[in-house]
Amino acid sequence: MNASLLCSAIVAALLLASPAHAEETVSSWTTFTPRGNESASALIKRGQEAYQARCNLCHGRIPKDAAPGFGTRMSGTEALAAKYGNKKPPVLEERTDLTVDVVKFFVRHGSGIMPFFRKTEVSEADLDAMAAYLTRKR
Repeated sequence: MNASLLCSAIVAALLLASPAHAEETVSSWTTFTPRGNESASALIKRGQEAYQARCNLCHGRIPKDAAPGFGTRMSGTEALAAKYGNKKPPVLEERTDLTVDVVKFFVRHGSGIMPFFRKTEVSEADLDAMAAYLTRKR
């Protein structure tokens, strides 16, 4: 599955990730422990790399000096901006309200137009790393 589908999937998931919905989707992932021997900083770095490779196409920042046209539309960023207005940042990397459970649930289960992603498409290790990156303390 390509990066734009993964990004679309994450956008749709986060559009539905309201506090009420998040309570409905509580899973066994309530505590997060890095896999293997990766330190927290190495895990977050890996998560940032995976996020940049798979999600940034739809969830990145729109460059201020970008000319209109292909490559300047960030469907995930635009959708979150429309949904939340000024209440929450539309760029996922700037959000502080995401949880590991929400990120993992929507990547694995999809929602609306967002497809689910199998372990062969997004490995458990990459998903752990992306969830750690997006939920890190800032």
